[in-house]
Amino acid sequence: MGNRLALIVCSQCDPLPHLEFLPELAQDLAAVLVQHGDWLPVFPNGIVVADPSSRQLENALSDAVQIAAEQNATLLLAFLGYGEDSADGDFCYLCRDSRPPDPYGERPLDLRFTVRIPTFVRDLVAMPSASGGPDGLIMLVDTCHTGAGGRTLAPAWPDRLLRAPGRMELFVATGIDPAFGGCSTRSLLGAVRSGLPGLGDWLLPTDLLGPIAQDCGNQRPQYLSSAAGLRSAADPGLWLAHNLAPATDVLSGRPEDDIVADLTRHLLVTGGVTDRLAALAEHGDERLQAIVGPGGSGKSTLAALLARSRSPDAGGVPVDAAVFLTGTSDRTTVARDLGEQLVARVEDMETTATVDNPTFDADVIPESVHAALSKLGAAEVIIVVDGLDLPTERGKREAITAMLTALATRPEYDHVRLIVTDSQAPPLPDLPDIQPFEAPLPSCGEVEHYLRAALLDDEFPWSEARFAALWIAVCATADPARLEPDCPWPVPGGWLHARLIAEIAPELDETAYLGPLGIDELVGYRIESARTALGGLESGPTAADLDHLLVVLLAAEPGPVLPIEVLCLAAAELGSVLTEPDARQLIAGLGAMVRRCGPGTPAEHLGIAHRMLWPSLLAMTAECDIPPLAAHRAILLASERSGTVWAAAYREVAGVRHHLDAEDPDGALSLLAAVPTAGIGERLALWRSWLPSFEDGLGTDHAVVRRVRNTIRRMAIRHGRGPMGLSLVRGAVVGAIIILLVGLGGWALSVSPKGTVDVGPSVEFTSTAGSRPIGTSSGTTGPVAPPTTTPRTVPRTTVPRTVPPATIPQTVPPPAPPPIPPPAPPTTETMAPTTTDTVIPTTTPATTVPPTTTTPDPTTTTATDTTTTTTSPPTTTTVSAVVHLTPAPPSCADLGGTLAFGPVSAGNIVQRDVTLPWSDCYVRDALVTTDPAVYRVLATTCPPAKPGGTCSITVGFRPASAGAVYSAQLAILDRSGQVRGRIALQGSGAR
Repeated sequence: MGNRLALIVCSQCDPLPHLEFLPELAQDLAAVLVQHGDWLPVFPNGIVVADPSSRQLENALSDAVQIAAEQNATLLLAFLGYGEDSADGDFCYLCRDSRPPDPYGERPLDLRFTVRIPTFVRDLVAMPSASGGPDGLIMLVDTCHTGAGGRTLAPAWPDRLLRAPGRMELFVATGIDPAFGGCSTRSLLGAVRSGLPGLGDWLLPTDLLGPIAQDCGNQRPQYLSSAAGLRSAADPGLWLAHNLAPATDVLSGRPEDDIVADLTRHLLVTGGVTDRLAALAEHGDERLQAIVGPGGSGKSTLAALLARSRSPDAGGVPVDAAVFLTGTSDRTTVARDLGEQLVARVEDMETTATVDNPTFDADVIPESVHAALSKLGAAEVIIVVDGLDLPTERGKREAITAMLTALATRPEYDHVRLIVTDSQAPPLPDLPDIQPFEAPLPSCGEVEHYLRAALLDDEFPWSEARFAALWIAVCATADPARLEPDCPWPVPGGWLHARLIAEIAPELDETAYLGPLGIDELVGYRIESARTALGGLESGPTAADLDHLLVVLLAAEPGPVLPIEVLCLAAAELGSVLTEPDARQLIAGLGAMVRRCGPGTPAEHLGIAHRMLWPSLLAMTAECDIPPLAAHRAILLASERSGTVWAAAYREVAGVRHHLDAEDPDGALSLLAAVPTAGIGERLALWRSWLPSFEDGLGTDHAVVRRVRNTIRRMAIRHGRGPMGLSLVRGAVVGAIIILLVGLGGWALSVSPKGTVDVGPSVEFTSTAGSRPIGTSSGTTGPVAPPTTTPRTVPRTTVPRTVPPATIPQTVPPPAPPPIPPPAPPTTETMAPTTTDTVIPTTTPATTVPPTTTTPDPTTTTATDTTTTTTSPPTTTTVSAVVHLTPAPPSCADLGGTLAFGPVSAGNIVQRDVTLPWSDCYVRDALVTTDPAVYRVLATTCPPAKPGGTCSITVGFRPASAGAVYSAQLAILDRSGQVRGRIALQGSGAR
């Protein structure tokens, strides 16, 4: 995605009364769009074009569209002034030299001196561009009526714009009734300045319909959204401004807030919804509550309402953290999300009370979660986890369930209350004392009420005859006796079915009403309509591109998990030339079938919205003749070649599955061995979570499966877990005692009851804020899923380690690497000079040298795998350091600086905070270090989008071996994917 460019046109018309308010209103709109919408002037001399002639306006519009096309930018066009309809139904914008009709109809409108906006803009957008065209268009029209015609919204708007390629959002101040005094624009300014509660982090043009209709009683604003030549649902990627309303949900400012906004933006709060919320509030003493129900019953919507805890519709349940699982979710990502949200909850408290827990087990509850819960003391904590049935891998689901089971059962967490959602089949595993709450399907009356409110012709509801014909087709497969208003909706799909009807029904022709309109038929009509519309466009993506995009999405996991760049590159592997604007155009046209996270940003992730859509979409793409194996391989190639942090993160959490589905078990094993982890405990948990996937895909007797099991067994021994590990520990201790007693003639020796085993360096995190120790398997340092991750993006070579990582035994031949070409070598960035202030309690540090590493070899083994020794546990180093960076100017300027850690004992982790001025052009979810195996981003207080003054980023440093020097960079990206912050990271390993 490029910039967000805007052009505001305001013009008087010489023969008509002078509009005194117009210049000031245009400048106010420009200021608000720049300040709160991140819009930039399309021309160097400013956003506003005042009083142009008709020819000057045509030239300005042509140049604006061309500039946006060259930059792949989103373009906003706003028109203030006078407007008039032409005799052929087109809408004409009146310029300074226009000749309007007289009030008595004796002189018609002279079209030679007007700009026919719908036709002119359509033709501009449709012009082929070597760069791919603008990445979406927003048009705002607030024009006063001349009094000579009968309409301000001419029929040409939908008739002409729906035949244009690309994505488009049109907002017109009024339909039939005249507009006066710029009321629509004034209402828009008020809404943006104050925000609209309950709508997430972004304001869309469609969100203004209600406020403007309320503020301007004599006007009925009109709205149209189109993509790929079809009407579409509101496009969340074409947002107007940041929503400045006070946050009403715990996910505000996080990427997952886009999921909550999508689920609740046009929600119909029914009696069933309020009953479920009331029941959850009444049973507040239950530690574990489960919302269960079939697909389409609204489980995720209930979870979204609970996450929006301060909204009036939330039911009074004060939720502290919420996680919406996807197909790639695992224990590490869940722990990271919970830890970050709970830390924010701790920061909101005036006082905190840390609760010690000597029996804490980091293998069950990740330390990041445990530490935050301990600091909250006895305060009640309510956590919502949606979609326990969504993670694709069985082992990952089991690991998440085990963590939630511990939170719901262990006495030290008796102040924690869990609310989870799952389907009815299979039942929730291993979770005792569940208080179930059924999420029933909507009633027939609720679905009918929803559709009548959603289906409009312009601003008016559908005629009764048209709605009745649709209703008969929708209910064609149902028993008439089950269609009473209070009966459960008898057609499979529930609310998902209803939403698809609302989106697709306006495009159906009369022949569609002859048969049933279930999910299969609706998906089929939408895909076929899109193929037909794409075939009629002169430029842009094709029907084949749509098929390739769907094939790639179907190969990925459900939910917004696939980075948009990986999607485009994978489609290219299948034969499509698909730019990101093209992909967004196709995705917007699919509406509710696809879920998006971070829409319209470089960090955008996508995925099929619901598992119920899989059969229908597979049937529609069967004719593509692309085997699933080819799609999985295309994703692997794309994620390897992309080079972005989001692609690398996706490869870490999903690449193993894609290798298995591409019939490449050796590649899956090689990739699993290369995934970076913070310690042996986290690595053991990672391999255990993937073992069921290897077994399910290859069979329990496959050679690769045996190697995975063997590696897990050896790691368990080294970690001191499992029956064999404990027996070896006890045997080593007993043997050492006997030898010492005999050799020293009876000298008494005090030993630990359990003894210790040299299993490599232990990991202990230390916070600079109060020296808080954080345990050995922190969820914040493991491999994490997009979009908020810090994956390895730059190859690293390591200094030889005295204790190697746990790997596959040497007796097994090394697996052949997958035939994936290596990524392009990273470019070298030059450090920007800055002023630093670093406090380091040490002498002169060692000379800085580039870090080195070797890819983990699955066949490596050393004496530490079989030899037991006694060692002293490593000490924890607490070093306080604050780095102050040179403040950045208001523009998106580069940041620089140095974060020095000094000598740190090998195997220990020390945290440092870097404080910097934050700009809304930076992307918080793109924080990454170039050496994540040594340096990790653990936490940040930086906002995801809105400017927030100064903020801090916490980086952890864990040297692998003594005597080695490690240098890396902390990179901060802007919205175009360019590196804007380069913080040098320096440290060395000590004994």
